[in-house]
Amino acid sequence: MKEKQRWALCGGIAVFLAVCAVWRPQLLALLWRSVLDVAMPPVWGGLLAMMLAPPYRRLCALWDTKAGRSCALAVCYTVLLAAFCGTALLLGPQLARSILALGENSAAYAENLRGILDTLESHLPLPQGWETVKQDALRQLFTRTAAALEKLFPHLMNATAEMLKTLLQMALGLFFSIYLLTDGPALAAQLKTALQVWLPRRADSLLQFLELCCRMLYGWLYGQLLDSLILGAACAAGMALLGFDFPVLIGLLAGILNLIPMLGGPLGGLLGFFLLLAIHPLQAAWFMVYYLVLEQLESRFLYPHIVGSRLGLPPLLVLFAILCGSELGGFAGILLALPAAAVLYAAARSATRSRKRSCSQIKKTE
Repeated sequence: MKEKQRWALCGGIAVFLAVCAVWRPQLLALLWRSVLDVAMPPVWGGLLAMMLAPPYRRLCALWDTKAGRSCALAVCYTVLLAAFCGTALLLGPQLARSILALGENSAAYAENLRGILDTLESHLPLPQGWETVKQDALRQLFTRTAAALEKLFPHLMNATAEMLKTLLQMALGLFFSIYLLTDGPALAAQLKTALQVWLPRRADSLLQFLELCCRMLYGWLYGQLLDSLILGAACAAGMALLGFDFPVLIGLLAGILNLIPMLGGPLGGLLGFFLLLAIHPLQAAWFMVYYLVLEQLESRFLYPHIVGSRLGLPPLLVLFAILCGSELGGFAGILLALPAAAVLYAAARSATRSRKRSCSQIKKTE
């Protein structure tokens, strides 16, 4: 009877969601967004607690008292906040100076472009009426550029609002991480007891699945951080050796943006290109050549060994997971798509292997 009631409840929920998707899709989208807004701060807090857990445990092992554990917690979060504030203080002024320099040099860029066009006109046999054609083409170019920027502005505002909301959720997750870091073992023991009491038949499988989730999250988190650190350091060191401007700034931006799967690497290169464009256009072009080579080396050799081997995802599933994550969760969905897909892929592979073993045993007995 209980099994029938459970199936009836699941069927009723499925029918309700199907009706909402057909008749009121905006209600279902609003419900999903509300669930995400509530769930994301604990998720960010859990990831931060995972990142700080190894140094916190080592410090607690050294200072095995109540006051020592409090000092260990304070040291971990002080170092984290100092790193964040130092990065912000380093990036902010240099970004502002680069943007101002780009605005100041825009007139010089326009004059250089006009000089190049005049030189070409003086050396090429152009037909009569070329000046009218050129003016019409420039007028259409400016008109279409302005229209494209006007259409792009709302999308940029939405993307900025989404990133600000994600940053606010990360800030709220800071408080969740403190609780999870200090009371993590007690919460794990309580969860294990609750599963054994309420779901005795499936407790072992659920605990194995949760252990798999933690292992995949640890692998993805530390692999992604290590890969971004290596890419940022290599970018800064190479730029310093080649004599490019802003090596530390662009290296930091490349490392931070590389935390975004698939999209972060090209975004770091484009941002570095525009920053150098304000100083010297030729240097910006050579930087793009250097960064493309570096990014190809990182994506083909470094990332598969550091992150890909930990997750075990095929490239097609990586792309599909990122697309699904961007549609379902926006910027936060892009960041969390890979570990979620890795957990589901590993769980499906483990279930398939266990099912195959059980089927082979049944055939042997027959």
